[in-house]
Amino acid sequence: MQSEPEIGAPSVIALSLTAAIAAYPAALAVAVVGQGLGALAGGCHWIGFSLSINRQVWALVNQPVLNFASLPSSTGYWLGSLVLPLLLATTLLPLLPRKRSLLAELALVQAAWAASV
Repeated sequence: MQSEPEIGAPSVIALSLTAAIAAYPAALAVAVVGQGLGALAGGCHWIGFSLSINRQVWALVNQPVLNFASLPSSTGYWLGSLVLPLLLATTLLPLLPRKRSLLAELALVQAAWAASV
């Protein structure tokens, strides 16, 4: 009889942390893409991105006006880095086909947490 390890087993915790560390760079990249797409929706021109690990990630944009950050059209720029990872975590990951093993479930849960954080 084959049994799966318990959720609190050291090997499961190590795998969970490894999955979270592996998903972290992808979550940062998705946040920058979300901010860039939000800026495009607000009327900016997306010219690049900053993916620094020790600082806030940013989409680099050419703002259409000097006071763009205070306008309502900048809402997509400010919230895009939160909305796109949240959409990814809540819609895409649970719908992916996967086998129902404990390790597969842990990897997907950690990827969803990293994307939503």
